Amino acid sequence: MENSNIREIIEKYCEIKDDRKYIKCANAFKAAEELNIGVAEVGKFCHGKNIKIMGCQLGCFK
Repeated sequence: MENSNIREIIEKYCEIKDDRKYIKCANAFKAAEELNIGVAEVGKFCHGKNIKIMGCQLGCFK
């Protein structure tokens, strides 16, 4: 899967606050399902793009 496709899908779920992008944990799971990739891959992508994952209740993203 191309990096631009991943970015496009993940960013549609992002919010911006104080000039920083955020994605809710539930939306990270939705993006992973839509992209047919693991949530760990979404986490790695977000980390690399300085997108903060918030509201994680399962401890998947730290």
